[in-house]
Amino acid sequence: MRTGKSPLSEDKNGYGLMDYGAAWALVENMLLAATAEGLGSVVHIPVKKEPEQIKEFLKVPDGWGLPALVVLGYAVKDPLLPTQVKATVENKVRWNKW
Repeated sequence: MRTGKSPLSEDKNGYGLMDYGAAWALVENMLLAATAEGLGSVVHIPVKKEPEQIKEFLKVPDGWGLPALVVLGYAVKDPLLPTQVKATVENKVRWNKW
């Protein structure tokens, strides 16, 4: 996504948001298509130092940004899945205390 064209901080008429809306619709369609083809997929939004590190690694030209990464691949057979703590009223609800 080109970052210099219409930065959101200077958007006076709301049209800059259309680019972001279109991008997220595109991402959703990619995830759906990947699933239909038997691929695993995930969206990663770079934070903190990641945007610059990723731009450097991928040699992204100045003036361009990567607001989200769509990662595609084949899932591992029988993956090890972490167990979650069972959510109960006792361990999730606080009554008159933190």
